[in-house]
Amino acid sequence: MDTLYHAVLHGAGMRVRPVMMTAAAIIIGLLPILYGTGTGSEVMSRIAAPMVGGYGERGRADVIGAASGVIFMEKIVIETDVLI
Repeated sequence: MDTLYHAVLHGAGMRVRPVMMTAAAIIIGLLPILYGTGTGSEVMSRIAAPMVGGYGERGRADVIGAASGVIFMEKIVIETDVLI
């Protein structure tokens, strides 16, 4: 179990940069749409606002959720002796 924990931490650490860079690029690209003024900006900002929040949350959930999910599932397999 100890080696699995270290492997998951190492893998999550390697995933942080690509996931956060992708989310940051998308969020930075959406900011002009979110704060823009002009024709149609009210509609476009309503579309961009949930996308900015969603991509920010997706980055955190991808790295933290996937790592903790692997450890949780491995604990279930070890405790119940059932192969998932």
